[in-house]
Amino acid sequence: MEIIIFGLITDLTGNKIAGVNNMTPGIYVGTCSWSEKSLVGTFYPEDIAPTDMISFYATRFPAVEVDSTFYHMPSYYNARAWANRTPPGFKFNYKAFGPMTTHSGEYDGQKVRRATEDMLHEFEDALAPLASEGRIGYVLFQFPKWFFPSSENKDYIAWCVENMPNSIVAVEFRNGYWFKDEERTRETVEFLSGIGAVYVNVDEPQVDIKSSVPPIDLVTASDMSVFRLHGRKTEMWDVRGATVEERFDYDYSDEELEEEIAPRVKQVAQQPVQEVHVMFNNVHHGYGPKDASKLLDILKRLQLPVVTAEEAARK
Repeated sequence: MEIIIFGLITDLTGNKIAGVNNMTPGIYVGTCSWSEKSLVGTFYPEDIAPTDMISFYATRFPAVEVDSTFYHMPSYYNARAWANRTPPGFKFNYKAFGPMTTHSGEYDGQKVRRATEDMLHEFEDALAPLASEGRIGYVLFQFPKWFFPSSENKDYIAWCVENMPNSIVAVEFRNGYWFKDEERTRETVEFLSGIGAVYVNVDEPQVDIKSSVPPIDLVTASDMSVFRLHGRKTEMWDVRGATVEERFDYDYSDEELEEEIAPRVKQVAQQPVQEVHVMFNNVHHGYGPKDASKLLDILKRLQLPVVTAEEAARK
């Protein structure tokens, strides 16, 4: 696998949330969601109460991604509750509300497919109980396959970043045209670096250029680099009507983790970047936590600066 690393073009500074610039260097490995029902019995004890899940999860991993906020705006009260149920060094990453990434949704009683300033500010404000303690990692903007590279779309991304001044915005593309050749790839990297956004490196099925992004690894910011691992279930990746479980129902083999994923993480972690977040999106049936645990062990053997759950608890 060819791995492409672009040197840092810009150093992110400026108006960050309290604690963001006091980051804990290292590699954070976790999963996208902790409350999936099939995790009970495969990761959690059979008798666990839903409110105890995040506390249990935090004894195994130092970070998690909140994906439920794709479907509805985040809750200030949930953020406060989660802050109280997890140790001080545990980090939460949040997925942007659907309309923020051109998916259809309802906001303020209206159907919308784009963010408004009020929406972005409300989103940030809801994270305050965690942000005030420096416990927010990134806010994920996952743009769909119909989001092509264009001046209009670049302006929209830049506008979102500008209107979320207290967040580290991580950008994931599903449309491969952002990287169709070396020139376009460099343009994309320079654009993201120039606006202070983190590029999300992905591992996902390679179907076609309209719905898959190649496994190239790009560092666009000194704050953070992000990996999201979606599995490799090619036959379901772009099937209309496929459920989330069907699309991401994949268990990484030991060989894939050892020979493909770990070297990618290692190479990015060796760049001048403070935090590297590696999130497994194949959470169903316990695959995500199992694969995340295996990758943690591999990265430790490689003597990389992994942040463990125990270290997060001692912060």
